[in-house]
Amino acid sequence: MKDIGQKLKDKREENGVSVEEAAEDLNMRPSQIESLEEGRREDFKDVMSLKYFIRDYAKYLGLDGEKMVDEFNEYLFDFTSKIPSPNSMMVTSNVPPPRSNTRMFTSSSSLLSKPYARLAAVGSF
Repeated sequence: MKDIGQKLKDKREENGVSVEEAAEDLNMRPSQIESLEEGRREDFKDVMSLKYFIRDYAKYLGLDGEKMVDEFNEYLFDFTSKIPSPNSMMVTSNVPPPRSNTRMFTSSSSLLSKPYARLAAVGSF
């Protein structure tokens, strides 16, 4: 994210535009421009609004807005892939696993054979 912010800042300075001027032209607060340029993702309420800010600010500066959003998406993928999955954070319990020689259910063949045996004995099958 800091790389994206640095590109935006470099281009703004190259264009001779102040933070306040860019903020006014884009209907943003100067602090939002500074947060973008410093790569402070956490200063934005959600990822979608941040993407729109990056795209609009890049276009304003004469950069390819969609390319900058693509770079942000790559950053976001890398960032989120480093977050541990819920399965890796599961706490194992002290309950031992079931014994392998314990049968919990009767076999299906014995369940099915009993009604047929009764019907055959009665003779109504």
